[in-house]
Amino acid sequence: MGFFNLLFSVHSGIKNGSKDLSPPDWKYKDLRTTPYLYGSDYLSELHDSAKEDWQRNDVYNHMVRYDVHDKYDKETGYYAGYEKVRRKHFRSKR
Repeated sequence: MGFFNLLFSVHSGIKNGSKDLSPPDWKYKDLRTTPYLYGSDYLSELHDSAKEDWQRNDVYNHMVRYDVHDKYDKETGYYAGYEKVRRKHFRSKR
């Protein structure tokens, strides 16, 4: 019976552990100090996967620091991503 209990425990651990596929915290914290502007798809993915307000704030602040709202026209992914993040950011502040 010991082998089956072990097998069941391993299966349960894998099944339960795979539920949270959100990015690790260091990816958000890295946005605070990186000297590079990350790609719009990556930033949008991070924002959509954020579970906490500080994570969404880090994405928003990264985009503001690089002036994506000023430097890019409406046809770039940065502008669309920035507008989406900005709307959610200010909606959550109300």
